[in-house]
Amino acid sequence: MSASQTLITALKFRGGVIIAADTQVSDIVARVRWPCEKLDRIGIHPCVIGFSGSVGRGQRAREAIERTQLHQNMFQRKERIRDALDRCLRPIYREIKEESVQ
Repeated sequence: MSASQTLITALKFRGGVIIAADTQVSDIVARVRWPCEKLDRIGIHPCVIGFSGSVGRGQRAREAIERTQLHQNMFQRKERIRDALDRCLRPIYREIKEESVQ
């Protein structure tokens, strides 16, 4: 049995950044694959998020980020936006950690 993997990559250039990801979800056990967008822009902000792993967990993470109040000044320093995203995703981080311990 092969492992399912996601590819998310970014290319930085003078005018900005290009981010790309594969667009397929695989269930190795059921041997099923279906299309899925793994990158999303969050609101009007200059922020693109990508997820790998459980599709359900990725959807919950997206919803948590969308519920978070993001302000333009947060994007002026990477530490500000990183801290805001860490806070809203903390419950999902805990869940992943607890599952990996078992």
